[in-house]
Amino acid sequence: MTSKPPSFGSVGGSVKFRSGALFAGNIAVTVIYGIGALLGFTMAGSYADLMIWASWRLVCAALAIAALVKKYCEK
Repeated sequence: MTSKPPSFGSVGGSVKFRSGALFAGNIAVTVIYGIGALLGFTMAGSYADLMIWASWRLVCAALAIAALVKKYCEK
C-alpha cells in the first residue's frame, strides 16, 4: 500500500492550527497556500477540478494576507 503526500491545503491548515495567532504562522500559511495555488495552476492541464482547488488555495492565501495586514495594523 502506498501513501499519498498531504496536499498543501492540509499542510497550510495544520500550520495555522498549530501556530495559533503567531505572526510568523500567518506568513507561513500565506506562503504555503500561495505555493499550492501556483503548483495547481501550472500543473492543472486538462483537469478542471485541479483548477478549482488551485483557486480555493488562492482565496485562502488572500484571506491569510488580509489577516496578516489586519493583525499588523492593530499594533
